[in-house]
Amino acid sequence: MPSHLSDIIAGLHRAFHDDDAAVVREVLAAHPELKARINDPVGPFDAPAITCVRSREMFDVLMEAGADINARSR
Repeated sequence: MPSHLSDIIAGLHRAFHDDDAAVVREVLAAHPELKARINDPVGPFDAPAITCVRSREMFDVLMEAGADINARSR
């Protein structure tokens, strides 16, 4: 597991992009401080991750981490 926060976040973004819900869940469990950023803009038009999910598994992981189901892009 990478030790620098920027490396951890980059890995989290890769796992999300690859739709690897298990890795996203693992990273969020290992670094619970990242849950506070779960609604940060990461997608097109500054959209939060919840608006970009491609699978039920990823949706569940983000909801468990506190994602806002009503979040929208800016």
